Amino acid sequence: MDDIKAKALALDSKISQSDRILIIASTPVDYDCMGTALTIKWYIKQKYNKESTIYLFANVLDSAKKFPGYEGNINQKHPDKVDFASYDLVILEDGNALRQFFTAKFEQYSALVSKENLWSIDHHEAGPIGEYIPEHTIRLKDSCTSKIFYDLFIKDSGLEITTEVATWLYMSLTGDTGIFKFEIYKDTFSYAQMLLEKGVDHYKAVEFTVTKEMMDFTAWAIQNTTYYSDAQCSVLAIDNKVRETLTETFGKNWENNSLSKYYENIFLHMVEGFPYGLIFKEGKDDGKTRVSWRCSALSIVEVMPVLRRVGFVANGHRNAGGGIIDKPVAEAVAMFIKEMEALNQDSKTLYTNL
Repeated sequence: MDDIKAKALALDSKISQSDRILIIASTPVDYDCMGTALTIKWYIKQKYNKESTIYLFANVLDSAKKFPGYEGNINQKHPDKVDFASYDLVILEDGNALRQFFTAKFEQYSALVSKENLWSIDHHEAGPIGEYIPEHTIRLKDSCTSKIFYDLFIKDSGLEITTEVATWLYMSLTGDTGIFKFEIYKDTFSYAQMLLEKGVDHYKAVEFTVTKEMMDFTAWAIQNTTYYSDAQCSVLAIDNKVRETLTETFGKNWENNSLSKYYENIFLHMVEGFPYGLIFKEGKDDGKTRVSWRCSALSIVEVMPVLRRVGFVANGHRNAGGGIIDKPVAEAVAMFIKEMEALNQDSKTLYTNL
């Protein structure tokens, strides 16, 4: 912990000395990466009276754009349009792989930033960023990245957070914990209570409504889920043929409209005997397969190492994350299920219903 605090002090000193500061939020875009980015920007302004820029080099779902403070503060940008070398500080937050920040061409773009000017703040499992810039990586296992930033930078700074900032932090927290269903640590609830005392409206912050289209998609997804009993996995596979069907049924913007969100929340890992729920989806243009997963908090096997073992570039939490592989959907699913079935056979059971 002393090493982490020393790194935080070093980053704070770097902020004080920097004139052009860029904050890059991770992908896939969620409440934690947005809440953290906005909080860092607020901190830099309040403590040092300096402006900073937030960029996202990714598609942003319509639901994410409703995050308070998004409009006017977080900018979608193509990395080709950014002069990375002109920034004397670049902060990567809420991700453990360069790909999550600099796109699939991360080697090209990250090389434009001096390692001396590149810093990372994260709460996920260890990843490539920690190997790339070990002395500039601030990584702790905690409920969310925004909490790490609060604890290390804001808590003892003398700055008083506003209700708006507290709301960003609270939405980050409830988003990454699934409204306190996982990623719980000993001070998670005391931290949440502190934010509520700053005026956060809990019900407004966690409100989640379902459109008719989202409900219809959920019904379709459940009907098209495949159950692999020996692997204890439920899988929704979307190749380009299925994608065409979804586009015809739900319109060309079905992905931007977050139609899979309710399915992920109420179904993945929720079926008894199938604690591992995954969505495999073929890229619209590149033919690569993306995967996202959710696991029960009581699950035994860690999905991320299994995905990496079969060739995925995978990142995230122990119980939730995503990845990509240069294989068609059917092959990617088959490789993963085979590996999970082998683990099941070796360990006799992957899941204990306590």
